Amino acid sequence: MLNRKFSSVFKAMEVKNVGVYRGGLRILEEVDLVVRPRDCMILRGPNGAGKSTFLKCLAGLIRPSTGSIVFQGIYPEDEVKPTTFLGHKNGLKGAMTVQETLRFWTKVYAQPVQLIEEAISYLRLEPFKTQYISNLSAGQKRRVALARPFISRRPIWLLDEPTTGIDIDNISKFERLIESHCKIGGAALIATHEPISITGATTINLCMDDFQ
Repeated sequence: MLNRKFSSVFKAMEVKNVGVYRGGLRILEEVDLVVRPRDCMILRGPNGAGKSTFLKCLAGLIRPSTGSIVFQGIYPEDEVKPTTFLGHKNGLKGAMTVQETLRFWTKVYAQPVQLIEEAISYLRLEPFKTQYISNLSAGQKRRVALARPFISRRPIWLLDEPTTGIDIDNISKFERLIESHCKIGGAALIATHEPISITGATTINLCMDDFQ
């Protein structure tokens, strides 16, 4: 179980009437949602339902066409939002080793380097921590990518297809990581097509008709 403090004091994220339109087309139907500490929400729905778009809106990567996203809590001045986003692409540089990648993320999120070894241990990266990213398998790369929200110490994790390419044993490890994250007051929103078993998780079917 994780035992660490977040960089923010997170109380709630209120999503009100958030929708996205591009070129006259509706990409994301208007959504109303409240996320609180200890919440885990699994976003389901067919391709094109807007799962990835929704997560990017929450992360501040896409500006919604309608509605608002309000965060309640206390955040450092240099922290715009208490979120960290992991897309379906890993966002890794092949010329960097695993350790170099994790060290880079501690600098990006202004976190202590001690988190590197903690992430390596928890995500079972020890056997290849000195390997270059380019030499890793698809599943190993995904496990390295999952260290980013871990290292960020942001309370709200926004994860898009996080278990793609990961074997059954490590999917179970990921599930326990999410449970521990939520147990200490964090929250997670996970968009996935794959079966995931997380204690206390709520499933949201993100289809066009669900929010009308």
